[in-house]
Amino acid sequence: PQLKPLLEHLLHDEVPLVVSRQILGELASSLHTLPAEQLKEVGLFVLERSAARAVSFEEQVSSIRESLSKVYEEEEDWSKAAKMLAGIPLDSGIRVLDDNYKVEKYIQIAMLYLQDEESVSAETFINRASLLIGESTEPALKLQHKVCYARILDSKRKFLEAGTRFFHLSQL
Repeated sequence: PQLKPLLEHLLHDEVPLVVSRQILGELASSLHTLPAEQLKEVGLFVLERSAARAVSFEEQVSSIRESLSKVYEEEEDWSKAAKMLAGIPLDSGIRVLDDNYKVEKYIQIAMLYLQDEESVSAETFINRASLLIGESTEPALKLQHKVCYARILDSKRKFLEAGTRFFHLSQL
């Protein structure tokens, strides 16, 4: 409650970006220490108020979205958690992100959607991950990708193809 006026001022155009980014970065990194309800309240408030200048606060907003996603995961609200992560701009070109990080996030989003049996949304994100997987991709991420894709095929009732992929996974 006392944070809202400060955040409102901080996110206003009159405050220099250097200052607001620094303070918002500190808030984003310590947000996980708040109780879940306060974290949601403050996090959603910041996301709402910073939407107009989201490009300026991309790193901070991404960190806040990850924190909110963890809270939604703990509450088993899988779709909200997935949507929160999906809002992270991974391909904006403003921040340079490692492909492994992007693949990890895409797989995480797909897995969250699968938890809610939303295979179409899950497939969208697993396909994005597929485009980034290459020689330099971590083996654990490649394995997660294969498992997630097999689960998507299973949920889409492509049992033969899913069964084949699960069989190949069992041979690893």
